[in-house]
Amino acid sequence: MNNSSKAVNHNSASATASYGIQADDVAAGGRTTPSEIVPELVDSREAAQLLGIGKRTLWRWSRSGICPSPIKIGRGPRAAVRFRRADLMEWIAERCPRTDGKGGGK
Repeated sequence: MNNSSKAVNHNSASATASYGIQADDVAAGGRTTPSEIVPELVDSREAAQLLGIGKRTLWRWSRSGICPSPIKIGRGPRAAVRFRRADLMEWIAERCPRTDGKGGGK
């Protein structure tokens, strides 16, 4: 096995972990098409689209504790900021409660 095939194997394992593909699926020889892969972290554009709101509204809501906050990946001003898809989906399933515990509503 040459070094390039080792890198490919390493990258596919890394993609498996970051996209939530089950190791059992890979070991069993199951094929996953790109349309079946759902990333666990989404950028602000994808998060806003998922919620049916604009990006500015998403940032305003996350700052004020209305919706789940993003996570920061890396350090400094150029760090990537992503939302956890599972947090957003759970928030929707729970009928969009405030995440800061301030209640609100009737």
